Parts: sequence; structure tokens; C-alpha cells
Amino acid sequence: SGLLRLVKTPGLFFPSAYEVLREWKHAILVEEVSYAVVKDTLTGVTTVKPGPTLVMLEAYEILVKIGTKLVVKKDEFLRLVDRRTGAEEVVVGPAAVSPALEEEVPDGVQSTALLDPLTSAILLDKATGQQQLKVNTGILAPNAYQSILEVRPKVRVLDHQAAVTRAPDGQLTLHTSSFFLAPYHEIFSLGWSAYNGYVTEPAPKISVSVIDLRVQRLPWRYMALTSDNVRIQLTGTTFWSVSDALKMVTSSEDAPADVAQRSKAKLLSQVAQVKYKDFMASMTAIIDQTSLQQAADVFYSDRGLSVSRVEIVGYEAIDDAVATTLRSTVVEVATQVSRMIQAQTVIDVNSAKMNGEIRLAKLQTEFIQSKSVNDLLLAISEGVKEGTRLVEEAKAFLDGLNTSINETESRVDLYRRYHEHDAVNELTRLFAGGPASFYLHANETDLVLANFRSEL
Repeated sequence: SGLLRLVKTPGLFFPSAYEVLREWKHAILVEEVSYAVVKDTLTGVTTVKPGPTLVMLEAYEILVKIGTKLVVKKDEFLRLVDRRTGAEEVVVGPAAVSPALEEEVPDGVQSTALLDPLTSAILLDKATGQQQLKVNTGILAPNAYQSILEVRPKVRVLDHQAAVTRAPDGQLTLHTSSFFLAPYHEIFSLGWSAYNGYVTEPAPKISVSVIDLRVQRLPWRYMALTSDNVRIQLTGTTFWSVSDALKMVTSSEDAPADVAQRSKAKLLSQVAQVKYKDFMASMTAIIDQTSLQQAADVFYSDRGLSVSRVEIVGYEAIDDAVATTLRSTVVEVATQVSRMIQAQTVIDVNSAKMNGEIRLAKLQTEFIQSKSVNDLLLAISEGVKEGTRLVEEAKAFLDGLNTSINETESRVDLYRRYHEHDAVNELTRLFAGGPASFYLHANETDLVLANFRSEL
């Protein structure tokens, strides 16, 4: 019949009648890191034999090749594409892949995308052409017919900031917190004038994608003309902010420039209505009036902007004669202010000195009053103590005479005489022991003084 058969039974082999030994075949050793591709010549079907194994080819099988397995690590993947049908298969590691004969790996082994709370990925479905946003935390590997277009960081928006995105249909979305940019969307960027310092027009442009909602400072320096044709150079600052970011991006391409030009026109208009002398005298009132007009101007509200204050920090006359007069006025004003400050300082020093003396006098009065009260309390205490001692002494003296003298008046009189003699003795002791002098009047003694010379 011409058919081939394979004999694998161990032992002696005796071919049958009409059989011819075609060839001897040895088993093929396929190691663990390899694989073998075997093809059936009758059907044309190929089979992959991954190692480790011993491959014994059948009668109509041939060995196509022995290849090395493709190792895919944990954070890797590969894409297998069938050349005959175009079907795709994605293998995510860890794995050891043995591709079939018709399969190829067009992109090799690729790394997966590691997504965290601050990272996202855009996947492209090649079958439909649609893009998809993936924000799940972890390892991301695409499915079949998908590819990772881009790994995007999270757009960071602080509490005082805002961002605007634009969809493919032109719709704008306001974001006041951090977000992931969706597929087919873009961040709406604006070209703003950068007024960093006193720049001349036109100011340099910068691209702004995240809008600062805080009050911003816009410095300026303009030349103004008063009603009496005096040219002065004004230096100041305009404080402005974005009140409605969505309205602003649709109504104003360059918000700082709009604020600068509008505030300049309003301020120059106010200055042009007064004379130079009146401007110096009422500059604060002009600033206040200009600030009120700016705050109520619909020009800003229609653009989602607001101006809170316009400040003039300095002015200088451009004409030499006016500048000389201005310098003289400034010097005179400065001198007067210095004198006023000096006089006020002297007044403050004298006032402080007087307040100190008044306080010291009050403290001394309080001290004297407290000392008087303390002395009185001490004297009362000593008097009570001495009175108690005398009472006890008198009681003991009088009680001791109860048995000898019956009459109370006699005992009291005797006690009085006792104290009188005791006082005389104490006085005599003081005179005798000290430097005191003792003077007696004639009426206080029993002495008779006679003038013997007159009788002679």
C-alpha cells in the first residue's frame, strides 16, 4: 500500500512480508528552555512540543525547528500574531512562551504600565479605533488588539487654581481639583502677557494652562497728562483676579493685557480731569475713585475678571521746571513731617514722664496708707497685749490682798500707790543712768528760797 508506519515497541523487530525498513529514527531531546516544532507531512498541521521532553517523530512527521522559549517576566507581556489569520493573543507574565510555526512576535517582549494614584494610561483598541482611559491602580497590560498609546500623569490643580479642558466637540469643562485628562480631550491653554516688572508694550507672552485664582499683582508705569498740561510719570500696581475661569477663557485671550489696558485708560482719564496741584493734594481721593470705578466696571465682569484695587506708589514730573518745584515741595513736606514727628516725640516723652510720676505718687500714697493701717493694727495689738498684762497683774495683786484688806477701795488705792512709786523709781533710774537733765520748779518742791543780799 506504500504506507509508512512507526514501530516503537522495544525488542527485536521482524519486518512483515513486503515491508522494507525505511530508516532508523532517534528520539529528540528538547531541553526545558526550548521547544520543538513538528509538522505532519500528510495534513500539513504543525505541533509545538515544549520542553523538557523526548520527541519521537511519527512516520509522516518531520522536525521543523528547535527554538528557545520566550521568557516573559511578571511586569512584561508579549503579543503573538498568527500570520495566516491575523489573530492576536497577548500573554502576560510570568510565563515561558513557545510560539507556533505560524506565530510571530512583532514587538518582542514589552513592559506593562504601572499605574498609581497619580498615573493613568490611554489604551487604543485597534479593532474599533476607540481610545480608553485606564486609572485603576496596579499593573496594566493590554488585551488582544489593544495597545498602550500613552502613560499620562495626573494634572495637578491646587485649591487656588483652575484648569479648563476642551472636548472634541468643543465643549469646555472647568476643573478645580486634580484630574486625569480624558481621551481626545486637551487642556485649554492661553497666551498671557507676562508683566514681571515695569515692562513696555507689547509685553512678552507665556503659555498658561493652569489658572491662578488668587489676587494677582500687575505693576505698571504710565505717562499721564493733567488738565493744565503737566506731564507726570505714574508708577503703581493694579490688583486683579479671575472670578469666573470658564467665562474668562471664552471671553478673553489675554486677561492681564485686558486689565492693564483698561485700568490704564480709566486712571489716565481721572488724572486728565484735575490740575497738577490738585492731583498732588487729592491723589488718595483719585485712587479711591478709580478703584471704585474699576470694581464696578462691567468690562471685567463680562470677562470673568475683577479688579480690587489700583495703587499709585510714586509719581514724578517729566518737565524740569515742574520737577524742581515738586522736589522743593517734597523737601518742605518732609521737613514739616520731620518736625511734627520730633514735636510729637517730645510730647510723648513728657507725657510718659508725667504718667510715670503720677503712677509713682499713687504708689507712694498707697504705701503710706498701707503703712498707716499696719502701724495702727500693730499699736492696737501691742495695746491689747499690754492691757491684758496689766489686767492680769492687777487681778493678781488685788486677789493677793483679799485676806489682809477687806475693802476693795483700799486695795485699789494701794495698787495705785504701788504703780506711782514704781514709775518714780523707773524715772529715777533713767535719770541716774543716762545723760538726761532734771529740772524742778520752785512750786513743785518744799524749798524756801530767800534773797539774803537784799536783807543786808
